[in-house]
Amino acid sequence: MTGNDYNLALSLFFVKYILFEVPSNIALRKIPPSWWFSFIIGGWGLVWISTTLLKQVMIFMGFVHNLAGLIVARVFLGLLEAGYFPGVAFYLTLWYRRQEHSFRLALFFTMATMAGAFGGVFAFGIGHMGGVGGKAGWAWIFM
Repeated sequence: MTGNDYNLALSLFFVKYILFEVPSNIALRKIPPSWWFSFIIGGWGLVWISTTLLKQVMIFMGFVHNLAGLIVARVFLGLLEAGYFPGVAFYLTLWYRRQEHSFRLALFFTMATMAGAFGGVFAFGIGHMGGVGGKAGWAWIFM
């Protein structure tokens, strides 16, 4: 990949994420949460796409050979992941009383923010693994 190719592939994830948040929440009201979360979380690793070979969405994103394959994989990942965060916020309302809900939701989002912060540090280090095993640094981030 050259120039802004990697940034383009990462950005297209958020387009599908934004477009499918509302439909995912509608589905969550029609389908039991245990089934819906199992479907979308399992789909991150089980949905198969076709580029030049069959590849799994998340882990095998590091094995794509071109920009088109990475873009397709990121679009499918955004489609599946769109329902996770809003779904968790809804699902917590089913378990906790109103007084307890805000604290649990704050913990969830705090941990997500901390994971993002540490994920950036790890991605920086892993991104410098370019050439290891014949793979580029960006590919190791996904693997």
